[in-house]
Amino acid sequence: MKTQNQQLSAKEFDTEDKVTNPFTLETAQISSQQLLKSHRKIVESDLAALTLTFEQTCDVGLPDFYQSELSAVINTIVHSPGKRVRPLIAHWFAHFFATNESEIKQILSVGTAVEVLHAASLVIDDIQDGSLERRGEATVAAKVGMPTALNTASLCYFLAVSHFPTIETKYLANATLIKCHLGQGLDLMSDHIDHAKSWLSMSAEKQNTFYAQSAELKTATLIKLVGQCVGSILRKPEAWQKKVDGIFLSYGLLFQWIDDLKNLSPALSGTKAYEDLRVPVRNKVFLVFFQSLSIEDQSFFSKRLQESDSEDLKNDICGHHLFKTAIQKCVAMAGDLSEQIQREIQDLCEAEDWPKLNEGPETSSHCKSYLQSLFQTQYDVLKAFAQ
Repeated sequence: MKTQNQQLSAKEFDTEDKVTNPFTLETAQISSQQLLKSHRKIVESDLAALTLTFEQTCDVGLPDFYQSELSAVINTIVHSPGKRVRPLIAHWFAHFFATNESEIKQILSVGTAVEVLHAASLVIDDIQDGSLERRGEATVAAKVGMPTALNTASLCYFLAVSHFPTIETKYLANATLIKCHLGQGLDLMSDHIDHAKSWLSMSAEKQNTFYAQSAELKTATLIKLVGQCVGSILRKPEAWQKKVDGIFLSYGLLFQWIDDLKNLSPALSGTKAYEDLRVPVRNKVFLVFFQSLSIEDQSFFSKRLQESDSEDLKNDICGHHLFKTAIQKCVAMAGDLSEQIQREIQDLCEAEDWPKLNEGPETSSHCKSYLQSLFQTQYDVLKAFAQ
């Protein structure tokens, strides 16, 4: 049975689209795509409400001109374009697995807070990477200046952590931020030629381990945070938490692989295409390519990294006959991983310790298809590369 709080969460629906409040319907009555569309509207409404809360928190008698600029930059960060994957994962948990109003409210609070952490982390990542564009638009730093962007994004970290609903979830958020910064540091270290050369001199096993560590810390950790907080709120057993962590760790790794593939497509990445190939050890496709080379060719590309002309390096990599093979291999690996994730979700959704899912096969099916719909864009990228 859906609760009053679930009804209130959707109060700002756009009636022009005639979208019914999803929390007032039984799951079997609507498709996962309709449910996802409705939840996206709630997410945007909840982010707007959270932004207002942040502005009120920061209203401590500061000059009006500063308060006005601060509010504008916070709005820019929080409402930056995005897929809203993390809060929608929270909605997945709240819709299918929460059993009372308090659990639902806390889970949705986690979702919006994690989305703000993600949005703020992108601002800081762009500054550290020297990027001027994100998703086809100027970065926040390019719009308002690096000092203001850095200061406000850091402020958003603290504001977001304060929004986590319990002491335990606040602790989990803080631990996650530490891991994210360690992952970003590892990624930045690969920009240094000496470190990149050292990376390439390692065995293939160690190269893959370091890549996986970087992807887990930088990409998967924030996705996992939602599930960890939900486990805490719902008081789930350790075995359940291990399953959920495994699913979203795999999703994070899949996201990173797909981002690496997208970076090699001007049609998908625009002016940022081939950016990874400036110092390519951070790209999964390059690592697969490098590991397929002869010792002589590996030595050639290791020396190439020492030269300043990254355009020549890119051309040498893209022009090599094994590079297309490496792309195809990465697409196949990502496809295998996505199938593994679907099996893990099915196992989770059909587990006996999920009583709400035992209402009938339709509910269980909707539970699985919701995440499939949420990540369909990523699967479409894989399909494009496979063709």
